[in-house]
Formats: sequence, structure tokens, C-alpha cells
Amino acid sequence: MLKEGEGKKRQAATDPVGMNRGTDEGDRYDESDAADESEEEELILDPEGRVAHGGIVDYSTRCIQDALVLRADETNALLEDSQLVMTARAAGGDGYSAGTTFWVGASSKPRTTLERLALEIFRFHSRSAQFDPASSGVEWWTQVIHTGDDIGFHWDRDYDMEVDAGLLIHPHVATVTYLSTSGAPTLVIKHASPLTPGDSLCGKAQQVHACVPKKGCHLSFDGRMLHGAPSSLSALVDGSSSKGEKRVTFLANIWINHVPWGADPLPKPVSAKISRRPISFCAMSFAVSPHELDVHLDT
Repeated sequence: MLKEGEGKKRQAATDPVGMNRGTDEGDRYDESDAADESEEEELILDPEGRVAHGGIVDYSTRCIQDALVLRADETNALLEDSQLVMTARAAGGDGYSAGTTFWVGASSKPRTTLERLALEIFRFHSRSAQFDPASSGVEWWTQVIHTGDDIGFHWDRDYDMEVDAGLLIHPHVATVTYLSTSGAPTLVIKHASPLTPGDSLCGKAQQVHACVPKKGCHLSFDGRMLHGAPSSLSALVDGSSSKGEKRVTFLANIWINHVPWGADPLPKPVSAKISRRPISFCAMSFAVSPHELDVHLDT
């Protein structure tokens, strides 16, 4: 997403379930300044502020080792694909804006290796959930950065909805799949985002998990949580701050019963250039707990 100035103005009506906001039915947010011309989407939120769904989703922070077991040629193809998509995103070419992310619906047929991987990740994390496939799927993108580059602390969210409706709606599960063994660990801070921009972002977080990059490793965590990868920690990971090293990751966010506003598939001119290979995401393999850091943070 992160598409500036694009898409239709829409309004969001939310019906929080079990949230005490002063009415029996829950508050309804209607902040479109063009209500008569807007589309309306009703979101039912659970008590934690997530879009509601049936069944079970695991929101714990997990590192799954060897979720991707790749031959050398498969690794090289994924690295090339990731660089091509990253370069296109940075340039903002082919009709979409710089920093955009891409969408694959739950019932879509994947066109590329990266879309296939995104869907494999979605199916793994949603396998015990009950949801509407038409309004569910995976938002994905790639990052190819130098090990000295920072990934600042942030929350993933539906940024278009934040701008148009003033709501902070987050993916159910955020994931990072490491395609290289370089760079800073990903830190996940147990500090959930508020529901509206007017709510305070401050608070105390007493738990932080760290996942060290290792090729084939898959990190998943509650999509409402603050996270980042400070480059100052790169040197702590087997000296991976060496000049010329790249930190390559595949990011996939799981959305259930809500399609992020402005979400679009990978443009055809880009998809035509990247690989179309079968890929096996073996997330049922050995899972380990991420490193827990005993720190106290004021955020």
C-alpha cells in the first residue's frame, strides 16, 4: 500500500465486539468528507481491536527454522526476484507508487514464485481460521538492504484506511522470511498499536523478542505489535555488518476478512520478469522460541 493520493475515498463503519465505548452497539466511525459518494465497509472488531474471524489463529511470536529449504539455484532465483521487485518499488514505476506493497487474494491463482510463497504463508497461518476468502489474503513485498541500513520501529497497518477513515487496522499476523544470513535481528516489542490516531502511542513494554536472520528462517508475530531492525545490532550477528553484505527478506502480512484499501496485485510488467517456480514452505518443521530480551522500554 503506502499509495499517496490514489484510490477512492471510502468510509469505514466499525462495530467493536466486546469493547466498552459508551454504547451497546459500539462506536461507529464515519469520517469520510464525501459520504454521499463513498463506499462503506463495515468492520467487526474483536476485543483486541482485530478484524473478527472464526476459528483459531496463533498470534504468538515464533521463529521457524528451515521453513524454506532451497537449492543454490532456487536461492539465486529468489534473490534476483526480490531485487527486481525491490528496485521497482523504490523507483515507483509501472503505474504504482514508491513503497507500495502487493496483494494476493486467498482464492487467487499465483502467477510467480513470490506470489506462490505468499499464498503458502497465508495458508499456513490461516489453516485453523474461519473466514471469507473473498475478503482475505496476503499483502507482500521484499526488502533488499545493506546491513548498515536501519529498518525503523513501526507498526504495519492499512495506511490508506488510516488516511481516509482515521482508523488504525493491522494485519492479523505479520511475517518475515529471511532469504539471507546477514544483517540486524528483527525485534518485536510487545506494545500494541492503538485503534485511532488520537490515542496515545506511549506505553511501557516489558518484553522484546529478537529473531536473528538465517536463510530459510520464518518469523511470525501479532500484526499489532511494534517492530524494527536497528542496524546497530548488525555487528552482533556473526560480524554480518561487513561491507557489501545484503539483508534480504520476504515480508508477508496475513489479512482476514479485510482487504487493505489500495491493495493491488503485482503489476504485469513486473510479474512477467520474475521466476515461476514451484516452492515448498515447510513451516511444520522445527520451531524455536525467539530470543527474549529482558529489557524495559518506554515507547
